[in-house]
Parts: sequence; structure tokens; C-alpha cells
Amino acid sequence: MLYHDRYTTRPTGEWIYTDEIVKKYCVGRGVEVGPADHPVQGVNTVLVDNKADFAGKQYTVDYIMEADNLHLFQNGQFDFLIAIHMLEHFPNPIKALKEWYRVVRDGGVLFIVVPQKGCTFDKYRNTTPLSHLIEDYEKNTDNSDLTHIDEWCNYAIPVIEAEQGNPGLERVEAFRSTLKQQVKDGVNIDIHFHTWERIEDMMQLMGYLGWEVVQIADRYTIGKPVGAGNGILTVVRVRKTLSSPAKTRVLLLSDSVVSGRMAGAGARLYEMANRLSEVCEVTLMVPGESDLKPEKFKLVSYPGNPGNVHKSILNRYLDASDVLILGGQTLAEGFPSAEWMEKIFVIDLSTPPVLENLEHRRRELGNQGVAAQIHQEMLSRIHHQLQIGDYFICANEAQRNFWLGMLCSQNRINPYTYDGDPSVRNLIDVVPYGIPEERPVHSRQVLKGVYPGIQSTDKVLLWGGSLVEWLDTVTLLKAMVLIAQQRRDIKLFFMGIEHPEGMQKKILADTMDMAKIFSLYDNFVFFNDWVPYEERQNYLLEADIGVVTHAAGLETQFSSRNRVMDYIWAGLPILITQGDSFSDLVHQHRLGLGVKPGDVEGLATAILKMAEDAAFKQQCVQNMRAISHQFTWKNTLKPLIQFCKNPRKRPDRSYMAHRPSLPLGSQRAPVDRPSDRRQGIADKIHRTMGFFANLKTSLRRKRLKLSEYPSCGIGGRNRVSQTFRAECPNLYRIDIKFAMYYKWSSRNLTFRLRKAGISDMSSPDGAEIACISLNASQIRDNEFYPFVFPRQSDSQGQVYYFCLESPDSAKGNPVSVWCTENPSPVQFGCQPITCYERGWKSRAQVLFRAYYV
Repeated sequence: MLYHDRYTTRPTGEWIYTDEIVKKYCVGRGVEVGPADHPVQGVNTVLVDNKADFAGKQYTVDYIMEADNLHLFQNGQFDFLIAIHMLEHFPNPIKALKEWYRVVRDGGVLFIVVPQKGCTFDKYRNTTPLSHLIEDYEKNTDNSDLTHIDEWCNYAIPVIEAEQGNPGLERVEAFRSTLKQQVKDGVNIDIHFHTWERIEDMMQLMGYLGWEVVQIADRYTIGKPVGAGNGILTVVRVRKTLSSPAKTRVLLLSDSVVSGRMAGAGARLYEMANRLSEVCEVTLMVPGESDLKPEKFKLVSYPGNPGNVHKSILNRYLDASDVLILGGQTLAEGFPSAEWMEKIFVIDLSTPPVLENLEHRRRELGNQGVAAQIHQEMLSRIHHQLQIGDYFICANEAQRNFWLGMLCSQNRINPYTYDGDPSVRNLIDVVPYGIPEERPVHSRQVLKGVYPGIQSTDKVLLWGGSLVEWLDTVTLLKAMVLIAQQRRDIKLFFMGIEHPEGMQKKILADTMDMAKIFSLYDNFVFFNDWVPYEERQNYLLEADIGVVTHAAGLETQFSSRNRVMDYIWAGLPILITQGDSFSDLVHQHRLGLGVKPGDVEGLATAILKMAEDAAFKQQCVQNMRAISHQFTWKNTLKPLIQFCKNPRKRPDRSYMAHRPSLPLGSQRAPVDRPSDRRQGIADKIHRTMGFFANLKTSLRRKRLKLSEYPSCGIGGRNRVSQTFRAECPNLYRIDIKFAMYYKWSSRNLTFRLRKAGISDMSSPDGAEIACISLNASQIRDNEFYPFVFPRQSDSQGQVYYFCLESPDSAKGNPVSVWCTENPSPVQFGCQPITCYERGWKSRAQVLFRAYYV
């Protein structure tokens, strides 16, 4: 072992190794893991380390064992567990966390501090993403893992050496060699496998585990003021007797046919529903009748297009959902309605419709004026999607770059979405088309020796999907004319021409006419009506080459040909036109051949080579087998599954709702429409009803002589807000005490913080500082929940306003906050001014506390 930050940064005698935070949470009998020679003081703990001495120093330990395998301890044996700068030393942190959780009783705490990367010798390393931690857990990564050694040696050891007066890189290779040898010898190496930088990193990890965080702070070191240390403190309340949180309820709305005869868009949503159902409660709504009978999720049919769904039917499923996944052009057909704008929206952008529409209209319409009008309508729908989406998914990185540009144009890349996640992966990520985990099995003969005109010895060139305008069948048929002059045993088979949604009739007619003119029809080129989804493997396994050809253009550049995934699944060598992301994949991994767009002779030559070169075909098959696991639905859907397990509203939701909706230079004065006037009347009625509800509640509280009590239920239009004056600079956190009535709530709650300073502070219009959304299942009854936001350096003396709202909460599923009529600035950490319930002033103040760095 080479370094341990506990040894190098905390020499004995220089620290008062306890503080008020430790004393507050570490009560009773606990265990400290990895204390080395400097355990936390002032608490009753047993000490666990994996050695009794290091570098000549003797430790006082009670047990010698690995901290991620506390096998000598029983479940719930301790009141608390302390782990100071330990979690980063595990190649599998989630495994360690779950082991620590196991040995602490229900109601106990985990007191965890990890190094804050920017304050330590890890400052030049990358922050470990949650997806990496999850992957380490799922793979059961252990100390034999070598993947972190190079990063540690390249970016941490030089910093450590420089701090110890040994600048230069001479010793880096020696350390690298020593570490790798230790791993080979079975020695547990002692390095920082992982790093964290922000409070949000730890909150995200705890959110993934579904754990309750009762306190969190950055720049923390025991014995120092908060803000003067080098770690991130996370205090977790252990909950074992509560029932598990309900699964997220996901509703997928499709405008594509989902049945035994479905195309790529429908298949994508069907597979999404199937995989999501393993962790969520899933309903899939599809147009028309479906012959599918899924076991894991509910499939509901509606007549016609989404705009024809009866409102009562739609609302029944919308009310019973938390997350809505919208595929295709669903929003173009009447969604969304105002009743469900507060739902969490996931928008699937895997088929850029504006580019497909341009290509389709170019070929179908001669009138550019009509085409331009249709294009403008399509663009308006796209803009609407981009404005309301909480999370977006697309099929590849090229598409993501395209949509990032579109999102920028709609101001969705803004400080709210960027500051906490510069990669913006929390807003838009890649979820490609996938393939089944199981290899395809041939169940019956369908082509060779069976299909009229195709002999058992023929070489079959398979067109694996439907015919659409942006694909290039002309070049392919011209190549078949050249091939037919040389060989009569190479056949082209179009697997499906009758699209289940009746699309693209013109290209089909043109392709069939051309095949007939050149005497290819039913001799060298064959057209099948459609192949059921569950039988496509029989055609794929009997074919020799999978082909897809397209013209050069924007649609091609940002496309995702899902038929190529079927070729990879079946181990079918791929012949593809260059210019899209899949052609790059084919070239990089040698999965087949690529040809230039429109190159007839090049295409014919490539077909002949692939038909004749058995060794080349076998190499392609082997290469596909080597990479196919990357493209299983289980792996491609990971970002979406993770989001749906812990759904979140977009951080800029309030900002987007109040910003000007028209581009600069084209803003018009608002029009007082009848619907606006009706809304104003409804607001006045609700405010009047709120006044009388508050009056009734106030009289009851006075009669019972209550000085502390829960506020009104936060839900619908009812919200609770508070103004206060900050006492110090650098305000960064507000803790609020909640009342849940011992009930489990899965509704969404939003905390908003603004600067006040106007006359009517029940709903100030100042610049919003924070908009934090969370699921109420994270909140515990009669306990404080922390809301952390960007540090306010000029907060001293400033008046602030925060409000809590939950528009989607239902009656009988309440969320309230505790209020007191005897506030104390010492208790609050600030000067409380006014509390508002239902928009009216209250006699009490919300029970909260302000924190400063």
C-alpha cells in the first residue's frame, strides 16, 4: 500500500477529532471502519481496520477485517457507522455502502465523509459518474480490477510527489509497476478508486440507493468549521421497517402500431415497456387493436390517432402515472392537454422527424410552398417538445449533437440545466435501438428452397426493413442488373413492403416498376408483404448479406437504421452506404463493407466479394459476436431505466414557464383571451376559498391552543411560502421540517427560492435562485430535509422568499411543513418575516433553518 489520505493529512495531535455534527448523529454504540491511528473521538465505537499497523504506526483496533465485508457483525447490530475518507478506497463503493447499511439498526445513521476532489491530490482526475459506480456493482468489481491504476498513477501520484517535495514523473512508472504486481499477487491495493466533487454527486448516489439523506455538506472536515475542510459529509438515516417505495408508474404513449406486424418505432416502444417493467409499473397505450399479450406490463389500445382518445380514458391512465414517455409524433396529434402538464415528460427523439419530413416532401410534393407550410408546422411541434421535455433520449451521438443544437435554440441549455451537469447528460442522453439478450434461434425454413424463385443454394441479399423515401433502392437495383449478368444465384429479398401504418407508397411503386422493367422482378428481386416481429430471425438467419443503402444528405447523417441492429443480432455481414453512424460502426469493427452513395459498380463489386469470400464472412460474424453484448436492450436502455427509477422534473421548469415564448425582436403584447379571463376568475375563486379555509384552520388552532402545528396540505394550487432575512453571507442551504402524517407519499414536491423585496411577497417575481424538485418518498415525517443551492455570497441582510408546491399531489396524500408561533432567530439561523398559506399571511412561521458556508 502506498498512500492513505487519512495518514498523510491528519497527523495525531493537530486535530480536535470530533464536533457538534458528530455528537448530534453518532449516539449510542457504533462502529468506525478504517480509523487507522486516528479514530473519531467522543463517541462509543468499536474500531475495524484491515491491518493493525502501517508505516511503523500501531493501530488500536477491535476487529481486523475488510470494511466492505463485516462478516463478524449481525444485521442491525449498531446505532451508527462512521466512515471517514474510506468509500473512495473501494473498487465497488455500492457494495460497501450496502454492507454498512446492513449492520446499522433501523433509525440509525451512516456518517460518511469522502474527499472533495478539488481539495485533494485527486483534483486533476475526472469525477466518477454514477453509471460507472453502478457498472462496478453489477459486475461485482473487486481489488483485482486494473482499470483505475493508470488514472491514479497519471494524475494523482505526481501531485502527491510534488506535495512531498519530489516533483517530476520519475517515480510514476515505479508506482504503476508496483501496484499492478500487488494486484497479481492478490494484495488489496490502497488507492482512490473513485472521486466525488459536488454535493449533487453524493445526493445522486444516495438517490439511486433510495436512501434518506438527513444532512449533507461540502468542504467538511471533523473539528473544522463547515467550509474549511476538504470532504463531502453525507449523513444517511437507515430505514428498514418502512415498506419499500412504490415503483415509478410509467405510461408510454405511442402513435405507431404495436402488434405482431409492427415496424421499428413500435418495436422500440414495446421493448422499452418490456425492460422498464422490471423496475417500474408500466402501461403502454397504442393506436388500434393489438394481438400482443405482454405478461410484464399492461397494453391498452385506443382508436385512431392520439387526438381521438376519449378524454376520460386518457385521463384515467394519465392520473395513474408519474412519468410519460412519448414516442414518434405523439405530441403532434393532440397531446398534451393542460390537465397533465405537471407530469414528468420523457421525449424520444430517435427519429428526427423534421429531417425525414424534408426528404419525404422533396420527393412527394412538387409545390415548395405547401412543403414549406408543412415544414413550419412540423418545426412548431418539435419546438413544443423541446420546451416541455424533462428528459430526452436519442439513438446515437450524432443525433445528440443535432438535438443539442436544437435545445440551445430553445434556451434549454441554460444555467439551470448546465451548472450541475456540464455534459448535459441529465437532460439528453443516448438510448440506441437494441437487440435481445438471447441469440436468435431458427424455427422454420422461410427462404432458401421454400420461397418461390429462391433455391437452397442461392446467396440471399436481405433488405431488412420497409421502403422509405430517404433510402436508395435505385442504386441497389442497378447493381443487381450488373450482378445478374455474371451470376444467377444471388437474390435480393425485400423483407417487408406493406408497412403496418401504410407509409411511403410512391417509393414502393417506383422500386417495383424498375425491377419489372429490368426483368429482375421475381427472378432476382423478390418483394415480401411483411414479416411478423417474432419471426424475423428466420429470414435473418437464412440470409447471407444484410443490406441498407441510402442517399447522401442530412437525414442520412443523423439517422439510425434499426434494421442494422437486427443484422448484428443474427451475425449477418452488413453491406451499407457510407455516411451515417452505423457505416462508421461497420468500418471500425469490420462487420462488413461500406460503399459510397450512388456508386453502382462499387456496390456490385462489394456484393460479389461478400458472396464469394467465405473467410471474410466468417470474420465478420466473429466480430459481431464480440461486440453484440454492447447493444442488448439491457445495456442500451440503461440511461432511461435509471431515469425512470429516480425520475426528476427539469431544473429549469419554472424558468421556462415564465420566459418570453417569442424570439427577441418579435415579441407581441399579450392578448386578453376569453380563456385567460376565465383562468383569472378561477384564481380569484380559489384565493377566496383559501382565505376561508385558513380562517377556519386558524380558529381551530387557537381553540386547541397550539403553538406548533402542520401547515395546510401542499398540493394542487395550495402552497406554503416564507420570507426571511439572512444574517450572514454565503447562504447555501435551507432545511425544512416536514409533516407526512406517517404516510408514504410518492408525489413530486418543488422548492423554489427567490430574492424578495417587492410589496406583495406572497408570490414575488424576482429572479429565481433555485428550483429543486424531489419525490416526496425521500422525505420522512417530523424530520428536516435539506435543500442545497448555489452559494449566495451577498446574502447578509438580504430578504429571501421560498415556496413549496406540489401541483400533482392528490387529496388524501398530503405533504405539509411544520409551523411555529414562537420563532427564534437562533433556532432559524436567520430572521423569519412572514409565512403564507394558500397565498394568505399566517400567524406562524415555517420551521426551517438557514445555513451559511
